[in-house]
Amino acid sequence: MTKAHRKLFVKCAAIVIILAISRLSYAANPAIDSAADSAYLGGGNFNGLNGGTNFGPWQLSPTAFTPSNGWYIGSSTTNGGGSAGIDTIATNGLRTSWGGYANSGATSTAVRAFTGSFLDIGQTFRIDIDNGYVESNQSIGVALQNFSGQTLVQVAVVGYSAPYAHVIDQDGERSLSNSVYTPNGLYLEITASSNDTYSARLTPYDGSYPPITFAGTLTMQPGGQGIYQVMLFLDNPAAANQGPNWDGFFNNMQVFTQSPFQVTAVNAGNATNATVSFMSVPGALHSLQGCTNLVNPVWSPIGTNVIGTGGPMQLKDPSPTGRTQRFYRVDAAY
Repeated sequence: MTKAHRKLFVKCAAIVIILAISRLSYAANPAIDSAADSAYLGGGNFNGLNGGTNFGPWQLSPTAFTPSNGWYIGSSTTNGGGSAGIDTIATNGLRTSWGGYANSGATSTAVRAFTGSFLDIGQTFRIDIDNGYVESNQSIGVALQNFSGQTLVQVAVVGYSAPYAHVIDQDGERSLSNSVYTPNGLYLEITASSNDTYSARLTPYDGSYPPITFAGTLTMQPGGQGIYQVMLFLDNPAAANQGPNWDGFFNNMQVFTQSPFQVTAVNAGNATNATVSFMSVPGALHSLQGCTNLVNPVWSPIGTNVIGTGGPMQLKDPSPTGRTQRFYRVDAAY
């Protein structure tokens, strides 16, 4: 089991926060977005919209609804016969993800460019994926591409043939062992490990199989091997069928240069309910711990553990009353 933690010091309602910030030259800008962003509150097709920070605007194909393919904002709990989904809650209270559909031989694609530059060595792209039903030899997945729109590495769920997760890179297509079908969502992380290689991890949210780690060489393309953009795709997953069971969803897109896990704020409130806010690690179990001194610290668990989404979360200390000082840390463990 691996752990990482951050600590904040709170004393007499005063908060001291120390931040260490690093920035890579000639790297993609750190970026984050989810379907709960206010840019998507209108629902419907989101071509040209640009929620979150430091991604380029969405470039969708098709740009409007057709009987055979399209994109929309909706809940991922409606596919696969009903599922837990990967939704985030928008300010209007609705469950939201970026959704798409494709049938009758059609394909839907959604492209988003990084900003700043290409994905640099050590930088990671992550995203949530929720496939519904996928018919035989059809697919839903994610491709990282160069500036020319040529695919460098692709990870997809392919229908009807376990193992269901497949990778395409310089070495061709291969399946990922132990990747059984799950309708309850996955998250994918791909890290640039050199100028032409990558490492990756695919993790199901429902624990239907252990996290799968894999690595490979980026496909050699005429436009180069610099990772410049992401393409989400649904390649005819419904085939001759129609309906929400075959829709695919994506959410919680990020680019980061190291683990995004960090404490972002502590609110001491009225001294009866302290709140610790943090950027969570997707799929990891987070726990809030507290102690009264750092000379001989005895860390005690506080409250209920939560599973990270990869986005902002909060944990609370409901009873710090009567203490003149209190130290907190958040642990994240797989």
